[in-house]
Amino acid sequence: MQDLNQHLEVYDNLNVGVIVIDSDQHVCASNEEARKIFWKRKDNPAGARAKDLYGDPLLIEALCSGTATHGQIIKTSETCYYYTSHYLFKHNQRKFFVFAFIDEAKLGIDCQERFKASDSTREVIDCLDEGIVLLSPELLIVAVNKSYRKIMGLMPASALAVSADESNINILDILSASRKALDTKRPYFMTKTRETREKVKLTASPVILNDKVCMIVCSILAPKHYEIIVKQARAKETPSADDSFDTSKQINNFLEEAGIVSNSKKMFDVINMIARIAPYPAYVLITGESGTGKEMLANLIHRCSMRSQEPFLSVNCAAIPDSLSESEFFGYDAGAFTGAATDGKPGFFEQADQGTLFLDEVGDLSLSLQAKLLRVLQGGEAIRVGGTKKYKTDARIIAATNRNLTDMVRHGSFRKDLYYRLKVIEINVPPLRERPEDIIPLVTYFLELYTARYNKVKYFSPDLIDIFIQYQWPGNVREVSNVVEQLILTAAEQEIKPHHLSLDVRGGKQQSIMIEFADSDLDMKSKVRLFEKYLLKDALKKYQNAEEAAKKLGINRSTLFRKLKS
Repeated sequence: MQDLNQHLEVYDNLNVGVIVIDSDQHVCASNEEARKIFWKRKDNPAGARAKDLYGDPLLIEALCSGTATHGQIIKTSETCYYYTSHYLFKHNQRKFFVFAFIDEAKLGIDCQERFKASDSTREVIDCLDEGIVLLSPELLIVAVNKSYRKIMGLMPASALAVSADESNINILDILSASRKALDTKRPYFMTKTRETREKVKLTASPVILNDKVCMIVCSILAPKHYEIIVKQARAKETPSADDSFDTSKQINNFLEEAGIVSNSKKMFDVINMIARIAPYPAYVLITGESGTGKEMLANLIHRCSMRSQEPFLSVNCAAIPDSLSESEFFGYDAGAFTGAATDGKPGFFEQADQGTLFLDEVGDLSLSLQAKLLRVLQGGEAIRVGGTKKYKTDARIIAATNRNLTDMVRHGSFRKDLYYRLKVIEINVPPLRERPEDIIPLVTYFLELYTARYNKVKYFSPDLIDIFIQYQWPGNVREVSNVVEQLILTAAEQEIKPHHLSLDVRGGKQQSIMIEFADSDLDMKSKVRLFEKYLLKDALKKYQNAEEAAKKLGINRSTLFRKLKS
């Protein structure tokens, strides 16, 4: 933390106290101004518990609150403080809170007047596609816009929960760039590259009035999802006859409309594959667990194909009774069976002609229908039930399943020839537990979606975000959507906390820890010792007192510390 301490020292000249606290509420770093506010001794407070710091109880309570905000006023017995706080998840998912405090009496200002943005200002910056952060000359955040929250993965309302890693713009980058813009009175630019190769650009521009900086405007510009890499992929392909067809634009438009949000390399690879194969009429088999969004990706392939102006027909193969499957797929002529429509009815292949036919849950087709389906795919011709004339059909087939078709072929429940006919190109959609970096963007997306739909003002507490990250999400994206919608409708308070969750989701953290121990290569004795340490540390964190924690665990205090050291 030595480098971080040096980084924070630049704010001493602004009389801004900055202090960093970890998830166990220990001080990791601080600057001299913060030590004047919270520490009366000469030695460095690094390693001390936040609750043991000296200072006004209201300030200590803010440090120990575990909440993040972009602007709060605290009135103490002596003065008034303005503070902001943010938290970041590093690569090992350890959480660090960054707090900034300013004493209005020391600076001779009115915090409530100085650090606020008018409603009109907020409306203006919310209209911009760039992420906007407005900072005061003291480098405290006055306002942020909606685009900034989306780019950074922030939660709405007062809980500005930053999901960031070393490759993303974070609050320290914004403060550093703003500091340089303040010192030079000139715009400062910086660029960082994300894991997906997207370049995030940060510009800090000072607003100067009477030769003084009265505000700093930071703009964060991130390319739309996958735009750069999709254009690179398309550039390597042979140009099509229709040069005006822009796959990149189609993908970006659909991602925004459908709410497909992702920061993971695995999903990036899936979209990259779709960009390559979408313009061509080859059959595609999409595999993956239930709830991963297979139908959305099928729709995306259609939207980015040369057939995008033709029908996209989605068929759930598991929902069609065997007795009706043939007539539904191939259609029927008038009088084909009792109750048949007098004019007959076109089947799925006729309805999707020149377009795309999406066969969801294709593994649930009966063997008899599989044989008939194979003949149509091979010959491009079909006959209606009760009819005698063949009709031509040219529908691109995209199939999807959450079942293991290879095992089904081996056991004879799925035709081998049909399997290889459908599997010209296979796209596997990874489950959400294999791409945890997508959890917060998805939670944020659905939170904004449902709060707007139901006209609610809600946000998630940091502890709840922790549980979301640890939970395995067996129902994948569909489960995220359902859980967020349920919480928004059932929680009475604006801040949604862990106790609002159902028990199965609430137990996600313990579940992931058990899986981690079970999957490790350690012997039984070592696993038990590690899990015992986890229980001891969890008790200390929960009860905040070694004596009480030991009592709850049924051991004495000395045994607790001995087991922690072993």
